Amino acid sequence: MLNSFKFMVILSVVFIFLTAGVYCSALAEQPGKSSEKTKEYVVDLKNKICPVMGDTAKEELYVIYENKVYHLCCQTCIDEFKNNPGKYAAKTVPAPIAQQAKYEAASDGKCPVMGGAVNKNIYAIKDGKVYYFCCPSCVETFKDKNAASKK
Repeated sequence: MLNSFKFMVILSVVFIFLTAGVYCSALAEQPGKSSEKTKEYVVDLKNKICPVMGDTAKEELYVIYENKVYHLCCQTCIDEFKNNPGKYAAKTVPAPIAQQAKYEAASDGKCPVMGGAVNKNIYAIKDGKVYYFCCPSCVETFKDKNAASKK
């Protein structure tokens, strides 16, 4: 009788684990649950001072580094920032958090112009979203197309 009791307990435990495993795998396959890709965001620090030269930073001149937008004063500073991003990121004085902006990445891993794989070092910010591109010419095409649609 003791052996049949042990057998029933073991059988019950196995049944519970199997049922839990089936339930968890079914839950993981539900749309909108854990199988959904997490959204990527970039924070615009809205810094007013260029961290490279110390001049006034311009809204349209920026670099994205470690999911943060750093504004600079000129193309020379953009190039210098890209050569030593850690140094200049550490020198950046961000705007107060209430003034910073959070942009969602609009890319699904494909260039919005050509449809190819994106390079995360080629990007543009438009209408509160970050767009990644496959090449610099696609950025220009994207900007030209958006400028034409505003006319």
